[in-house]
Amino acid sequence: MKKRGVSPLIAVVLLIAILFGLSIILINFVQDFTDKRTEEIDFTSKLNTLCVEKSILDVEDMTCSSNDVNLSIKNTGSYPVHNITFMFFSDSGSTYTTGTDSFHSEFMFKKYDFTLDFDSVNLEKIQYFKNLDVLVDNETVVGRCNPVEIEIIC
Repeated sequence: MKKRGVSPLIAVVLLIAILFGLSIILINFVQDFTDKRTEEIDFTSKLNTLCVEKSILDVEDMTCSSNDVNLSIKNTGSYPVHNITFMFFSDSGSTYTTGTDSFHSEFMFKKYDFTLDFDSVNLEKIQYFKNLDVLVDNETVVGRCNPVEIEIIC
């Protein structure tokens, strides 16, 4: 009784076809991965440029009492700020977070005064996060800038 196997020619053709199919799958995966990564890098780059160079908030005045802080902030940059989130850190280690409502285009180049209430007595530091509208592929995405620390002068 003779046993018959797959001829070497058919085995080579099948092996090449399998490798070709796997390489197409791998190429598509790598291409999708790099496209997504490139989009993320583009967004981060745009956001960093807007945060650092084009949306500049200056604290013009600060007064403090036992449970509130009055701030005068002016946007001296050329890009509008969507809103701001403030974080207050007390010397006891507690944290209080509050945010402003959305700013409108009139906030650009004008002074904005507001009072922020908090429950801690001794402030150690204040940080704020700017939220900006960033245009990515014809869609507006809200991006958050890195925190900025405000020097307490009360």
